[in-house]
Amino acid sequence: MAKYMLAGFMVLILVSLLSLINADDMQNGIRRIKKLTTFIFLIPIFMAMVSVKTNLIKPFLIGACIGGFILLGLTIYQGYYLGNVRTSGFYNEIIFGSIAVIMAQALFVSLLFIRHKKIHLAVITLSLFSALYATILSGTRGAWVALIVGVPLALFMVSIKGQMPKKRIVLVLLLSILVASIAGILSKDELTSRWNTTVQNIDSYQSGSNRDTSIGIRLIMWEAAIKIWNRNPIIGTGIGDFQKNYEKMIKSGEFPGMRKTPYAYAHSTIFEALAGTGILGLIGLIVFTFFLPIVFFLKALRSSINEHDRYASVSGLVFVTAFAIFGLTENWLVHSQLVTTFSLLLVIMASRFGAAPR
Repeated sequence: MAKYMLAGFMVLILVSLLSLINADDMQNGIRRIKKLTTFIFLIPIFMAMVSVKTNLIKPFLIGACIGGFILLGLTIYQGYYLGNVRTSGFYNEIIFGSIAVIMAQALFVSLLFIRHKKIHLAVITLSLFSALYATILSGTRGAWVALIVGVPLALFMVSIKGQMPKKRIVLVLLLSILVASIAGILSKDELTSRWNTTVQNIDSYQSGSNRDTSIGIRLIMWEAAIKIWNRNPIIGTGIGDFQKNYEKMIKSGEFPGMRKTPYAYAHSTIFEALAGTGILGLIGLIVFTFFLPIVFFLKALRSSINEHDRYASVSGLVFVTAFAIFGLTENWLVHSQLVTTFSLLLVIMASRFGAAPR
């Protein structure tokens, strides 16, 4: 199954190359495909990890713990010292929030499936709070949704496997509620502000008074992506061509009131794939990036024999689901940082089971 999953990424790259037949912006298209070639390196990395037969779960969790505290440090520095409204990690708020929520999920799942010493439990809980607080302060709504979906998903997986004492489940839930409550109280103003902005954006879009807002722009771009897709429904208009096509539609007055400055991508992995690579690219994206990994980790969970196996399989499911959610409102495939993060997470968790789940 792992071989099919890895081979699928090659198919995704080939479909993207096929779309270049219709591309006008060949340079940008090639640049986009270069980002996807990160998936190719999954194969040798995966094979090396399997051959070495090293347990990567412990070092992964150590890194996640350290990462949580680093995220908190950046959040405090940018939010309180520099006075930034949203924490970006000196790069991008969406990427920062997405990575923060991945770390929070990694730590939360470890509390569910791995037995920790008391000192380790305390450190993980503090790091979980740090990553969660960083997620909230980033203002990244997609990351918030991924967190809301990921927690019950992990708990549901616990109920399916049924190999965890009820007392431990209750303890983890109480700790998580405590951590989330403290983080929420400390960031109450930021949460309220972001929620009010979201409601105002939706109201403005529905009334037609102002569509040039964060949510309004996304909805317009998704509508534009569907119109672009209709021109070449099978293989798309070319990966990386969205910016030029969208710019032409804005200049022609197809979307009155929208700003003249075009966006480089459609702010959605789904709509970007549909417009640029057609129905073939969209199917390839869904099947090979999300469906096959989910099937792999579900099979791995059923055949898991110890706590690290269960952790790897459930974490894999949670991570893939998170990136699927990120992709609804952000095209993470154009960000090398997120492509690399997704690739490494997938390989680390899948390598726990070798060529096929045990």
